[in-house]
Amino acid sequence: MTNEEFRALMALAREEAHRLVFPPPVHEPGEDLEFELRTQHAEFGASAH
Repeated sequence: MTNEEFRALMALAREEAHRLVFPPPVHEPGEDLEFELRTQHAEFGASAH
């Protein structure tokens, strides 16, 4: 295995590990995603300003 092949394999492994550790959020149909982002900012981001 060449260094380039090894780097490509490690990049794929990192991507797969990231998908397993940080799965995409599941949203129910009809949820207001913009409202969710605004309320999350109000709860967790306001004190940082």
